Amino acid sequence: MQKVAVIFAPIITEIKQHALSKSEISLKTEEEKGKRNEIYLKISQVKEKLSSIGEKGDKLYDLLKIE
Repeated sequence: MQKVAVIFAPIITEIKQHALSKSEISLKTEEEKGKRNEIYLKISQVKEKLSSIGEKGDKLYDLLKIE
């Protein structure tokens, strides 16, 4: 999991740079037929969910560089 977190950390950093809100991460997708979707993840919810795993979750949160 740590290797995955390190791979995705730069992507999360780039997403955060374009975010209108500093308290959430916005993910946008486009389907083959052109329909666009947007998903919002509150940073506090990501932290809460990863913290529920314990020390490993906290470490993943740090590695992902979400804050």
